[in-house]
Amino acid sequence: MIEYISKWLMDYGINKNLSLFVSNTITILIIIFIIVTAYLLTKKFIIGTIKTHIKRSKNKWDDILVKRKVLEQLAHIIPALVIHLFAPAFPVYGDLIERLAFSYIVVVVIVTIGKLLNVADDIYRQFEISREKPIKGYLQVFKIIVYIIGAIIVISVLTDRSPLAILGGIGAATAILTLVFQNSILGFVASIQLVWNNMLRIG
Repeated sequence: MIEYISKWLMDYGINKNLSLFVSNTITILIIIFIIVTAYLLTKKFIIGTIKTHIKRSKNKWDDILVKRKVLEQLAHIIPALVIHLFAPAFPVYGDLIERLAFSYIVVVVIVTIGKLLNVADDIYRQFEISREKPIKGYLQVFKIIVYIIGAIIVISVLTDRSPLAILGGIGAATAILTLVFQNSILGFVASIQLVWNNMLRIG
């Protein structure tokens, strides 16, 4: 796209440097317009339609999805997908743009998973068994694991390194952090054991 616009401008007598600047600017503006339009259409029509069906539904769990703004969070993937799609339009920075866009998509997915875990906890709290056996501790552990995996994927994408190589580097750092935060980790493990052995109840 940039080369086509630049060539078109040079045909009208505009010098190469200025034509490249103008073509880059026009391309960026077009992409921004497409991103904003796609996001607004997704939010208004797709998410709006889903919310309408949820309001008509008698189920309570889908109301919690709306309350936790899970759908709105997923809508943020659309701009990143558009940016990733148009990244090849910028020959010099295309690879970097693709990496950043994909990393953002991973972050959105990870945050969405975190919100879904909150939804699961909210739904579980509606049952009597939640007073005897709360699951929030388990969900927090799972959430931490998901965040760590997401962070490794993002670092892997941005640095163009294998996740296994990154894990190897993190291993040494983890050993040091374990020694520094030993008391905090033991306290966290103890709290999980309390929940697991049903030694702590709500109310």
